[in-house]
Amino acid sequence: MNSFLTHLTNTTAMSPIEFTNSGGVIDTWEVYPSMPSGLTFDASNGTISGTPTAIQNGIDYTVWANNTGGQSNATVNITIDELIPDPPSISPASTSVVLTNTTAMSPIEFTNSGGVIDTWEVYPSMPSGLTFDASNGTISGTPTAIQNGIDYTVWANNTGGQSSATVNIVIGELPPEFSYNESAINLTRLVSMDYLVPSVTGGPVETWEIEPVLPEGLEFSYGEISGIPMVNMTETTFTVWANNSGGSDSNTFTIIIVEPPEGLIASQTFALLVRDVAMYNILVNYIGGDIDTWEIEPALPLGLTFDTENNVISGTPVDVMAETNYTIWANSSIISDSLIITLKVLEDTDGDGDPDDLEGVTWPALDEDLDDDADGISDVAEGNANPITDSLLPDTDGDGVCDGSTNVTIRGVDICTGGPDHFPDDPAADIDTDGDGDPDIVRDGFDTNLTEDLDDDNDGLPDENETADVSITDSLLPDTDGDGVCDGSVNVTIRGEEICTGGPDAFPNDPAADTDTDGDGKPDELHGNSTTGLIEDLDDDGDQASDIAEIENGTDPKDPLDFPTDDADGDGWTDAQEDFCGTDKFDNSSVPSDYDEDKWCDIDDPDDDNDGWSDDNEDACGTNPLDETSVPKDDDGNGICNSLEDPVPESDDDSIFPWWLCALFLLALILILPIILRMKGDEELENFPVEHEDE
Repeated sequence: MNSFLTHLTNTTAMSPIEFTNSGGVIDTWEVYPSMPSGLTFDASNGTISGTPTAIQNGIDYTVWANNTGGQSNATVNITIDELIPDPPSISPASTSVVLTNTTAMSPIEFTNSGGVIDTWEVYPSMPSGLTFDASNGTISGTPTAIQNGIDYTVWANNTGGQSSATVNIVIGELPPEFSYNESAINLTRLVSMDYLVPSVTGGPVETWEIEPVLPEGLEFSYGEISGIPMVNMTETTFTVWANNSGGSDSNTFTIIIVEPPEGLIASQTFALLVRDVAMYNILVNYIGGDIDTWEIEPALPLGLTFDTENNVISGTPVDVMAETNYTIWANSSIISDSLIITLKVLEDTDGDGDPDDLEGVTWPALDEDLDDDADGISDVAEGNANPITDSLLPDTDGDGVCDGSTNVTIRGVDICTGGPDHFPDDPAADIDTDGDGDPDIVRDGFDTNLTEDLDDDNDGLPDENETADVSITDSLLPDTDGDGVCDGSVNVTIRGEEICTGGPDAFPNDPAADTDTDGDGKPDELHGNSTTGLIEDLDDDGDQASDIAEIENGTDPKDPLDFPTDDADGDGWTDAQEDFCGTDKFDNSSVPSDYDEDKWCDIDDPDDDNDGWSDDNEDACGTNPLDETSVPKDDDGNGICNSLEDPVPESDDDSIFPWWLCALFLLALILILPIILRMKGDEELENFPVEHEDE
């Protein structure tokens, strides 16, 4: 018989294999086994040809040539190798790219002058807002954070090799843009100016600048100009710059400050104040003469004062007040003048300095509070909630747990502890871990329709079991170890968020494992390092055929009823069992130790003598694990031998039994003694001699 080797390349047409014949005429041709996918055997002439479509290791194919006089055969060993393509060769359009934060970039694409690319990779990960398309290597997106230049290496791979290219990406800040709604500002000395506030677009402003310096009394802060001008000034041009790392923007405006007219003036005649927030001072002056006395009517609200020495109204209001007019008089021997100022004090429930409601008024430096009670829930959300909560009460039901998630302290007083309170209108409860509408705990002493949840985390395991001393799961965590597999058997979704996939998790306190098919305490697989000292099971289904042996033999390593049955030495133990148990599968005199003859070798059998007590228990309890008549004593029948638990104390009945017996004996003696004494007295009377008188 002749034989030879041939190596083919997958998806590449082969050169036909033909056979020469130096003997008689051939009647028929045969081959065994069948040709690999893509190849054909011509039964008319024995030629093998075609284009292979799958790789394979070397396989022998025997070809027979037959006639009535006999046959001849030859063997061809065919190996089909993967087609090795040319490696890729990539290059980017640019090796250095400068992007602008929050601005969509032009995609970065790579050209390839080499072989077809199977996969793309990049390192490190793309900056925030940018994506790398693993199907074609394109980088695109809108960056959301600035960064200095970072090199990103992109690889294009195939089975023939790889090619890489590096792109340096810089993300700069978007330059700021701003404007003012006025370009010419006319002011009066001693009269407060309207706030000049910039409208900012573009990138965030890092610094503000102004030139020249503002006149006395005016302030420049974060681009805003405010104050009370104290000096006159001819028209002057000011330039303001807004800057960041990406660039700057500037605007100019002019200011003129003129002398006020003769008479009584105030820096402002209307002021919107906030309770417990210091007001901006109001200056009162008389232009054109000296004033002897100052008066105000009615009296200012509590917390505010009118300093007649310096002509200043100042202070911190302590009470809410409706809009109120106050008349100020300036008096001297020849002057009597007055003006009216109007004050209003708004409520600030949470004491954060922002009024609950501006009541439709726009006022400099004041922003309406969107969360009046500071409980972390906006006023709008509280009004739309179900149940509705009070936007002015951080703890609507007064149970000490805030409606929202933040602790609330108002004006130095602790109001409530951050929740959120899942039952904000019922003081009987506040926590609903699994969001099923039933509270984890219902407090006593309240009239409520709520029913306490018996499975707080909704993992299918009752709280009673999860809170037991022997439990290793958390009744408030459906996935105690956070490995994505639920402690119980059900999928858990809480408030729309998928928490974990139903288990049960056989090792709920170890994120490295979750499955134990045969229940032997060893995990089928370990994902990373075990935190509890677990050792991976090499026989997942406990059929004494290792997982490797089952995979090699085509049986299911997760099914104890599906296992290899080969028995090379005919000793009644399968080859896989002998490999697992450590005996020689080719020697029928070498068989596993199996004391109880259950075909489960002792090194793996948890109960070698089959007496119902595990070998580990018998070792701990001091009995023989290889003697079915030697079993631990277990007086209370709880599965724990007497020697491993505290002795059972004598019952109270046993301890009082002797006293009860003594008491019964004494009682009987007391009852019988008079009878005995009476009988004795009668007997003595009968035996007593009696004298008779003579008749």
